[in-house]
Amino acid sequence: MNILFAEDDEGLGKLIFHLLKKEFHRVDWVKDGQSAYEYAMLTNYDVIILDWMMPQLCGMEACKNIRKKGYKGGIIFLTAKDSLEDVAGIRLRCG
Repeated sequence: MNILFAEDDEGLGKLIFHLLKKEFHRVDWVKDGQSAYEYAMLTNYDVIILDWMMPQLCGMEACKNIRKKGYKGGIIFLTAKDSLEDVAGIRLRCG
């Protein structure tokens, strides 16, 4: 599986990146939302994993922009946000 992984936290990012690689996935790891958007436009990913709160472009905005350009694959969010309003609103805001 070809995965784009966007996470700005170095410790968490290293852990998840290595766990995904250990399962024999091809993983590109970026550390900000703008890079996630740019990588998504250049490569065909099976799934994109986005941190919600990232520098330059938040995960939600990256998701919106990626969807506007026609990406139909799965997008998974990682977040420390845990309110019902935040979680329920992901689909409405991202499309």
